Amino acid sequence: MDRLKLAIDQKWPELVNRSVVLHQDNARPHTYLVTRQNLWELGWKVLMLPPYSPDLAPSDYHLFLAMQNFLSDKKLGSREDCENRLLDVFAKTPRLL
Repeated sequence: MDRLKLAIDQKWPELVNRSVVLHQDNARPHTYLVTRQNLWELGWKVLMLPPYSPDLAPSDYHLFLAMQNFLSDKKLGSREDCENRLLDVFAKTPRLL
């Protein structure tokens, strides 16, 4: 986590004095005492979700919403057409962290 903090500080220096909110599910590796203590020492706030809930991941929401918006008025005639349209969506969707 120290490497992650360093990377965040380097990439977004304007956030150095702001608190980080870590969005994670409540899976066991994320709730170990050492992990919680390290997060507390870094001053990060933790937004806990139900265990193993990928359906609540914001990155998934962003990706599938972009796909829905881009493909809503398209007719897909073949598998190749579908693959090409998806590649186009991925190329036009801004990269996430």
